Amino acid sequence: MSRQANTPSLEQWKRLYELMDEVKGLAPWDFMLETDLFGIRFPGTDELGFVSVDEVLKQYTDEIMCHIAALLPEKYRGFYADHPRLKELLAGDAKSFPE
Repeated sequence: MSRQANTPSLEQWKRLYELMDEVKGLAPWDFMLETDLFGIRFPGTDELGFVSVDEVLKQYTDEIMCHIAALLPEKYRGFYADHPRLKELLAGDAKSFPE
């Protein structure tokens, strides 16, 4: 399978951004403990993934959202439009992913 076949379309990126924005709005790291888990069923399968929520999840969510926002036209960047990490990525002043 070619890389092109696995490359998400702009519409798919926008949908992922919308879903991640919903997670950000729910802020599960504010009310769930590290010992709490929730499951995610992968579309088209019976496979479940389980996630634990903590501050690290918030940081990774922000990182992922900023990378997605950097790929989108400015008008679709929503909550992250003024995020410092997005500004770093757009300016080319940052590593791909911080350590």
